[in-house]
Amino acid sequence: MTLAHPGRPSGRPLSLGLSLGLSLGLSLGSPRALADDPAPRPPTVPVTSRPTKEQCIEATQIAQTARNRGDLVTARTALMLCGSEYCPTPIRRECADWMVDVSRSMPTIVVSAKDEQGRDLPDVTVMIDGSPVKKGLDGRAVEINPGPHKLRVERRGLLPAEISILVSEGEHLRKIEMIVTAPRGGAPPVRPPVLPPVAPSVLPPVAPSVLPPVAPAPHGRPFPWPAAAMTGLGLVGGGLATYFHLSAISQRDTVRESGCAPSCDRSLKDQIDTKETLAGVSLGLGATAIAVGVTWLILHYTRPSSDHRPRQALLVF
Repeated sequence: MTLAHPGRPSGRPLSLGLSLGLSLGLSLGSPRALADDPAPRPPTVPVTSRPTKEQCIEATQIAQTARNRGDLVTARTALMLCGSEYCPTPIRRECADWMVDVSRSMPTIVVSAKDEQGRDLPDVTVMIDGSPVKKGLDGRAVEINPGPHKLRVERRGLLPAEISILVSEGEHLRKIEMIVTAPRGGAPPVRPPVLPPVAPSVLPPVAPSVLPPVAPAPHGRPFPWPAAAMTGLGLVGGGLATYFHLSAISQRDTVRESGCAPSCDRSLKDQIDTKETLAGVSLGLGATAIAVGVTWLILHYTRPSSDHRPRQALLVF
């Protein structure tokens, strides 16, 4: 049995009683049909069922008609049925050849959605010609029939983005980026409910009450720079004490290593004693200055301020 090539229309009429499987991609739409060229019936029976010989033959007719119309999605669905192992060998081979041609001609698009800052929005719904084809983006290509289409992307809380595209036969992995924007001006203002007018009530006069004096909140106090200076001076004294002490130790070790004892020069011993004395004096002055500075700071921030005067508060109802 010889079957017609998809490029040449077949004179065999189509049966309206057969339903075929694999209707997964039919929501992508097909080119606009002419009034005198009705579209083939969409497949609705799973491929896992065993088709009869008549169903295999009719599947080839549906695939041929859909291919001639440019409805590659329907054609591929029908070819998957007539190319199953249950169909006769001549039909199966012919459908396999057609499947190669249809797969090569089937366009695919890769849709991505971003916000106004350029961030990806995977949780969107993609619609083609008014029919949802993807709920959430995963970066995979979508098969689509050649021809003009309306592509729309929707996300809750944002304005939908819609464009018109013209897809060419054999165009693969066409990247389409949609920008979804937020509503301008925000949500419309909510009007408060209008309450009925309430008649004014006449209340008896109330005598003002005098409250006890209210102490105002404490004002900021100027920073005690003399106390900070004393603390800094104490730190300098500590540094000088450390310096003189380490210098005396270093000089004593040098004299000891020279081996001049006990006949070393008397001036060397006087220098070491002088440095030890200066270290002690510096340490004492530094500790005293730090103690004075810290005490000054504590008294400054703990004693009450002299400008805190009580004030009378008068409350009138």
